[in-house]
Amino acid sequence: MSEKESAEEDGVRLPAILGIRPGAYLAVLYALIILGVVFFTLFFPGLSGPGSVAAVSCEPEGAAFYVDGIYMGAAPCKIFVPKGRHTLTLSLPGFTPFVREEEFRGRLFASSIFPLVHPVRAVLESPAPAAVFASHAADFAAWTFAGEPTAAYQIPMSLSEGAYRAARPGAAELREEMNGIIEASARFAVTRASLRDLARAKALSDNGGLAPSPVSLLRSAEESLAWLAKYPQGREWLGRVLPGLTPWQGESAEGAEDTAFATPGLTETAGAASLNGQGEAARISIEDLPFIRVGEVSEGRSGDFWFCGAPVPQGLFTRFLAENPRWIGPSYGAGENAPAAGVSWYAAEAFCLWFSARLPAAMADYEARLPAEAEWEAAAGSEGSPRVPPELLRNGGLWEWCADPFAPLLLPADPRAIEAVGSPERSLRRITADSQGQTIQTERASLPPDLSSPIISFRPVIVRKTAGD
Repeated sequence: MSEKESAEEDGVRLPAILGIRPGAYLAVLYALIILGVVFFTLFFPGLSGPGSVAAVSCEPEGAAFYVDGIYMGAAPCKIFVPKGRHTLTLSLPGFTPFVREEEFRGRLFASSIFPLVHPVRAVLESPAPAAVFASHAADFAAWTFAGEPTAAYQIPMSLSEGAYRAARPGAAELREEMNGIIEASARFAVTRASLRDLARAKALSDNGGLAPSPVSLLRSAEESLAWLAKYPQGREWLGRVLPGLTPWQGESAEGAEDTAFATPGLTETAGAASLNGQGEAARISIEDLPFIRVGEVSEGRSGDFWFCGAPVPQGLFTRFLAENPRWIGPSYGAGENAPAAGVSWYAAEAFCLWFSARLPAAMADYEARLPAEAEWEAAAGSEGSPRVPPELLRNGGLWEWCADPFAPLLLPADPRAIEAVGSPERSLRRITADSQGQTIQTERASLPPDLSSPIISFRPVIVRKTAGD
């Protein structure tokens, strides 16, 4: 067989269809396939799902974006919105929501490749930016109790995020308020991560929420150093948080007290600044509870300060529970004269309100409440010089509730800022004395206010009512 004959036998010939030659109908088929690809790529998406891509941006960033009340994402983001009229909402806690109805168009040609972009831009305003910052500071304080972060576990930069959102360029009064909140937040900066967040928040606050400039960074550093230099607790705190750094140590380093993480004595802490009246304390008895006059407390709390010389006994607390059964909790089998134990902070506060109504008529301008930590210091004194007789301070080693939101560091701050930042836990204090009643020591701890244990009790103080009570 010749090569020509072999080639003819191996070839494939397509038959004609309806009299149409293969070359003709194959060209038509290929053309239809190409047209189909073009149609489904360039036209079908625009026909089946007409609409635009909303390019959402806002200041500050992080606002929730809703389309017709349905959450779509957090700004900045790009979200496809069907053709038609829709209600758009950008919402951020503490800010006035951005709400607007807008018409979205569609694009027929190449909408999946080159979508029609519909810009959505908003500037959110807050009626109370300081309150917004305080809420972020409260979150910053709560994360303190999570401990030092690791490579596998990180914490959010809550404080600096709040500074970015709340600060405004040129708002001097707002900056002052935010600096007060930053000082109150410093009481929770016990890890490197929290210290970094604190420093970043200070820089953003001083520059109106914008990226800090060299000048504003210098000003922030100067103010921070001035604050640290003013209070010995600040120097000790920085040395603890940044091991190996020994700022301002010089002539007072060896004799410096460990005040940042321990009891500060009578410093400018929340609720007290000074005490008057060094003489022997007067005594009164109300509902068989002994009270000793310690002195007067300033910084918003004026008038006589009376410290209860014993924890509330179980018998008196049982009387309170009989009239307020909602506070009945676990019973630990204590006798009537033994301290009431296992009492939550909320129950202790409720008892103080109940006890206030039982004060004598001559004390109509006074109220009972839990003591501030500084009032504990005022009663116990410092360096072995108690203002309340040691025999009245003994309580069997029980921890006792204080009014203060607990912060790991006893650093000075505005009481209003301290209350605004708050804390997920409340302070506990314990006063102990040696067998001769000579050496008085105070210890600190904390617990969430809705919890308690058999080793926790409380005692009230009596103070003059503040304005507005």
